[in-house]
Amino acid sequence: MSLIILRIESNTTHDMNIFSIAKDLFLTIDCLNIGSDWIIHTKETKEHIKEGLNNLYNDLMINFIGYIGNDDEDIELIRSILPKKVYKRTVYDEKKIAQYVIKNNIISEFHPFKKYKLNHEILETIKAFLENNMNVSKTAEKMYLHRNTLIQRLEKFKRDTNYDLKKFEDAFICSYYLIPEI
Repeated sequence: MSLIILRIESNTTHDMNIFSIAKDLFLTIDCLNIGSDWIIHTKETKEHIKEGLNNLYNDLMINFIGYIGNDDEDIELIRSILPKKVYKRTVYDEKKIAQYVIKNNIISEFHPFKKYKLNHEILETIKAFLENNMNVSKTAEKMYLHRNTLIQRLEKFKRDTNYDLKKFEDAFICSYYLIPEI
């Protein structure tokens, strides 16, 4: 299940339209309005949600900031991190929120990896991989691992967290949040 948080420019004429459109666009379990924020629980995939938000924008021609995540996340924390002013249509996911937190030096409890149970072995593997400039061969050699074993660990991390350490942005986020823990 997914969680959508939308912060919409305040305009009361759109309120009922947003509620009915959300019910039509998504397999909505629950829809709640708190001030300028709409919190929607749905069974849709992230890709379908992004399509639906584009349709919402096209139907109502409103600007909004949105967050798509898992329904087990701290709603109040996410709402506090989202920018207060709405200037344009922007959709955040966990990775973009992490980048926003880093970029704006927001001191908060947001930690994209707190919900994952990462063992010491995987943390050491990530640290070594990043210290060796994301080079698989060098990392495997330094850790005395077979190259395929290292690749399997990295793939498992990607599968579990949706962060691909071979991509610079994902590697940077992992470095920022995980290296201090090791």
